[in-house]
Amino acid sequence: REALYVDSDLLIGRDVGQLLQLPWSQDRLAYAVQDPKSPTFQAEGMDSQRVGVPPGASYFNSGFLWLNLSRWRAEGIGDRCRQFMKRFPGELRWWDQSVLNAVLWNRWARLDPAWNWAAERTLPKEQFAPDRALRGVNVHYLGPNKPWLEFNPHRFHFDAVFRRIAPLVPEPFVPYRPCLADSLKTAAFFTRRAVRQSASACK
Repeated sequence: REALYVDSDLLIGRDVGQLLQLPWSQDRLAYAVQDPKSPTFQAEGMDSQRVGVPPGASYFNSGFLWLNLSRWRAEGIGDRCRQFMKRFPGELRWWDQSVLNAVLWNRWARLDPAWNWAAERTLPKEQFAPDRALRGVNVHYLGPNKPWLEFNPHRFHFDAVFRRIAPLVPEPFVPYRPCLADSLKTAAFFTRRAVRQSASACK
């Protein structure tokens, strides 16, 4: 009856069994986390007036979705998504995320951000300590700078999690290992963060 969708660049740190306790009201088809970079349709850039959505309507990140499949199928949501893609191909900025938001804009409920916590360079998340593994948080590595491919200030959390499963991973799939240049980038990142924190404390 329900289904959980998770992007492949997301680390699960929460007990997803908790989702089974969430209620399904008559008009609710999905649970998701509001997108941190584009919290509304207006911020996302979609021509909301053209597609019939209020510009101030909340916009979710589709990387972690808890779906009511029974109702989804009964209401033909798949067909509605396909129809939207044919009618508004120019509005598909983020593909599935754009379509799902347009079709479900008033049919979803918010999850706590910890279910889909965005780790991305342009998001100033001082509460996230990259040198300490988080507990009870699903970390979503947005953008092209994945921590298993190159330096990323959030790689430290990824490594802490990966070390627990490393013996089970075949050698060809072991993530990229940092080099000297990455170490320098790491030092620069922590230096900048320390300066920002000191400046904030002095205000």
